[in-house]
Amino acid sequence: MLRLELHKLFRSRLSLILLIFTVCLFPVILKIVSHLTATTDNVPEGLFPDKVANAILVYAQSYFFVPVWILLVIGTEFANGHVNKIVFIKSRTYYFDSKLLYCILVTFIFTILAALTFFISIQFSPYKFLSVDPAYFGLFIAQFAISTFLQCAILLILVLILRSATVSIIIYLGWSFVESIAVTLVKGFYGIHLKYLPMQIPKSLYTKFETHRSTVYFNALSSNLLEVVALVLVCAVGLILFRSIFSSTQFKPLSD
Repeated sequence: MLRLELHKLFRSRLSLILLIFTVCLFPVILKIVSHLTATTDNVPEGLFPDKVANAILVYAQSYFFVPVWILLVIGTEFANGHVNKIVFIKSRTYYFDSKLLYCILVTFIFTILAALTFFISIQFSPYKFLSVDPAYFGLFIAQFAISTFLQCAILLILVLILRSATVSIIIYLGWSFVESIAVTLVKGFYGIHLKYLPMQIPKSLYTKFETHRSTVYFNALSSNLLEVVALVLVCAVGLILFRSIFSSTQFKPLSD
């Protein structure tokens, strides 16, 4: 299973393009963003690591990085017949588990890039004597890995339901937009943070409301570990239930 996913990752033209694009551009974009943030917003030296950490998380989980790796790559497998081939040779359960393993690989790739980007941004920051505690760095990497995997898992369920890269991306964009409005309105009127909505689960590990309209970065691992456990458990239960449904239900052919 691991060999299959690694083979597709390094032999598929689409995956190779995404890999090169991500490795080359992600650290560069985040270094530029963090530098501009520090110089234009006059960020205090002590808050700069938080700004860098938040930017890395936000950009990694934005439309052009992690969602593309999940929705586009897996969605394309329905169009090119790969899904039917694997399901016919192995099983639906095997295919689901292999895509879950793919999510782990994507998380691993982005976590390595996040660590590298954070190190570069701190070492080459506008602040001459800036340093970061190793414990802070470790917590950030753990936060990034957990949050990114949760997003990958949620997007995996979405694309396996819709079975189309194009439709999945459109639904993801629309759902994210509507969900963000709903979260802001409910927070403003009732003071309730709808953190268990699908697209809010990963964000709840690194953002909290400062006012009903603005959020700030924080690390839930260091401030509210029980909440992290609850979010992970919610996602785990969802994955287990969907795996059972996906494996046992007699769907129509997964791809034409």
